[in-house]
Amino acid sequence: MALAIAILIWLLAITITALFFFGSSFPALASNFSQIDNQFSLTLIITGIAFLLSHLLLGYFILKYQEKKSSIAKYHLGNLRLEIAYASLLIVIFITLAATSQNIWNKIYSSTPKNPLEIEAVAKQFEWQFRYHGSDNKFGRIDLTQIEKDNNPLGLDKNDPDGNDDILTGSELVVPLGESIRLYLRSQDVIHSFFVPNLRVKQDVMPGMLMKLHFQATKIGEYEIACAELCGLGHYRMKAKLKVVSKEDFAVWLRNNTKNDKN
Repeated sequence: MALAIAILIWLLAITITALFFFGSSFPALASNFSQIDNQFSLTLIITGIAFLLSHLLLGYFILKYQEKKSSIAKYHLGNLRLEIAYASLLIVIFITLAATSQNIWNKIYSSTPKNPLEIEAVAKQFEWQFRYHGSDNKFGRIDLTQIEKDNNPLGLDKNDPDGNDDILTGSELVVPLGESIRLYLRSQDVIHSFFVPNLRVKQDVMPGMLMKLHFQATKIGEYEIACAELCGLGHYRMKAKLKVVSKEDFAVWLRNNTKNDKN
């Protein structure tokens, strides 16, 4: 019986580890944050090896210390040196992973891109709205009391001339390939989270706070923007589309939308 249990544990551990390493992959990378993938891979390799070794040992101990009719229960005090060495190894691994991940975090959130394209992303139950400033390079003021569901969903202050040339694109975020993007994120109601797996970016959006996020798209295509916080009954349908286009196509798109906005 013990042998069967040990073999089952070994087979399950080996199968799960193989699927863990070879049966899954990250979404196609479309930003300059490849270091996040490296950190994930390092963490997964370490935890995967630990999982496999611990279960191989578990099966071995089941066999070695299986119950026998003639066996007498014995009390074991343990091995203090082994326990200290094991705990020290875990501490070193944990601190190393924490330090490397903090370094990546600082590179992503502390760096300041030069001359980024600034875009505002507004979350509300249950949709995303995106706004670009016009030729004046200024966003118009927001006055929440002026929100109108169809005519003024963001609450643009109609008395602020800076907002006359702002471009609203609904739930579509269009960015040029290879250009630094700075997002200003706001929420009109509850906590949301701006999440684009292909960009390796995820930022919670808090009501009453202006959150900032930057990235640089490196691959032309269309990608899903999701909300990664349970924001209500309609959470499942709160998604938008990110379109990464060439700089030439973006210039045309921006020109066309600016013209339509003025009309």
